[in-house]
Amino acid sequence: MRTKTFILITFVYAITLFADSPKTGTIIVEVEGFGNEKGIVFSHLYSEQLAEFFPTKSSKSLHKRIVKVNNFRATIIYENIQYGTYALTVHHDEDDNKRMNRNFIGYPKEGFGLSNNPTIFLSVPDFDECKFELRKDTIVVKIKLKFV
Repeated sequence: MRTKTFILITFVYAITLFADSPKTGTIIVEVEGFGNEKGIVFSHLYSEQLAEFFPTKSSKSLHKRIVKVNNFRATIIYENIQYGTYALTVHHDEDDNKRMNRNFIGYPKEGFGLSNNPTIFLSVPDFDECKFELRKDTIVVKIKLKFV
């Protein structure tokens, strides 16, 4: 009986040891187009499962990062992210008030950007316009800030 138990425990241990864990990678976000080096930069990463919240509900994003502007650029790193489909937002919070300042119409007064750098005309781009795939160890996503 002990031999069977030992074999069973060894088998279960071996399965868990060699089981495929989800593959993960790193997303490096390079942001450019800053008019100054004041304030901070917020970045939010949304997974495909959170697409309905993109890009306006930052509190529902999968991950959030805050970095400083350096030499009119910012680099944001997301590590250990499971392979999948994602979209990103960035916001240059120039006055460090932790929110996007808007004009009387509701348009942003501070620089912002989205993955894939979609054209913004009368409406906010949706997840499908901004999505990208993480399918290798490291990818670089370049975002140019927009001002309206």
